[in-house]
Amino acid sequence: MTFAELAAAALGAPGRRDGAPTLLVPRQLWLGALAAMAVVALLMAFQQVMRQAVLHGELRARSNALLSDATWRCNTLRGLSLRDACVAQLAAVPRDNARLQLLEVSAAASSALSGP
Repeated sequence: MTFAELAAAALGAPGRRDGAPTLLVPRQLWLGALAAMAVVALLMAFQQVMRQAVLHGELRARSNALLSDATWRCNTLRGLSLRDACVAQLAAVPRDNARLQLLEVSAAASSALSGP
């Protein structure tokens, strides 16, 4: 027996008829490569989920800060009817991304109305 035949037999790969060993990759190597690809795919999915969670948290914090600022502006209005109307308008804002946009617009409008 030649060394090539012994190596092929040890790897579980039968030799070809002409005596040259076949170049087959062992099953453990394929399973290891498949497991590594699965781990990389799971890490990429986890990274995407965490990135979206961070962005959502930042948006929520910004929304809460704008709501707090808008509430403070409403409470500093001089007229009671203006104050109540402002607070009612804040309470009527939906609780999603539209809320953030409306708060930004109302904050800009109230700062323009109040003047320097």
